[in-house]
Amino acid sequence: MSNAWQTFIEDYPVTTATGQSALSDLSHFSLLKFSGSDAEQFLQGQLTNDIKLLTEEHSHLTGYCSAKGRLLAIFRAFRHDDAFYLQAPTEIIDSLQKRLQMFIMISEVKLEAVSDQLPSFGLMGDAATTLLQAHFSQLPKDANSVIHDGDTTLIRHPGSLPRYQIIAPLEPLKSLWKKLESKADVVNGSAWSQADIKAGIPNIYQSTQEKFVPQMVNLHLIDGVSFTKGCFVGQEVVARMQYLGTQKRNMYLATLSSNERPQAGDALFSATNQSTQGAGTIVDSAGTDGEHQLLIVIQNELADKNDVQLSENGPKLDIKQLPYKHLSSSTPTTE
Repeated sequence: MSNAWQTFIEDYPVTTATGQSALSDLSHFSLLKFSGSDAEQFLQGQLTNDIKLLTEEHSHLTGYCSAKGRLLAIFRAFRHDDAFYLQAPTEIIDSLQKRLQMFIMISEVKLEAVSDQLPSFGLMGDAATTLLQAHFSQLPKDANSVIHDGDTTLIRHPGSLPRYQIIAPLEPLKSLWKKLESKADVVNGSAWSQADIKAGIPNIYQSTQEKFVPQMVNLHLIDGVSFTKGCFVGQEVVARMQYLGTQKRNMYLATLSSNERPQAGDALFSATNQSTQGAGTIVDSAGTDGEHQLLIVIQNELADKNDVQLSENGPKLDIKQLPYKHLSSSTPTTE
């Protein structure tokens, strides 16, 4: 991530969101750019979603799996000016770049890390749309939709409240931030993560790489997997789980009251668990003041019982309703 952007953003201390909109630096995400005549074909053979469905106006989520069908990353993908962009957490972007570069071989594909050139921030809240309308003639209206305004890209992210990501070169981005920060609360990146969690949008981190197949984190329920596009890395395992109906674990939304901060990758506990693979795993967590929101992958029967703890002697989690339903789930959830 750009040192110049980091230096700039440090002059704006974070606070707690109290108003109708919040600004969040998104340096915890980074971008890879793929260009060249073979870029589309290359990515089509690597990713779980249909890269051909990306347009200048539409982004989507997509998984990147190992040969065993286990997720190495979940990307937010979009295209612009004959190039494809993949966004993932910064902590794994270098390893992903190295791995993907190995498979390019003699293909006409250029792979670049471009977060230094294209930093980003998020704006969310009831007033977010109105604030951005003062600076752009058009905004993305629906979840996952995209608008390009010159060198600036705006992506509408899922969520109960309007949520926009703005990606741009350094100077235009700094200029827009200065215009917005006096009208919005500046919050840290965990506020954006919390919005992802509430929307049921998973991320993959170092601690959770190769722990889940895409269906375990509901990627097929949020348009992140295509079962008709043809082969991709790990496709046989992913397709077998889909068509044989062997999935016994899903991702659920949960809350937790605890002074102990849960971490992605932490194992969960249940006294009624019968599986040798454990009760489940934390996918993501965010929160403050002892109140945490989590995405967790657990056995479906444990979700039915609402019987999961942070540890053997730890506090109990409370399963909540996701904004979408599991395809074959009748799991009772609390509001």
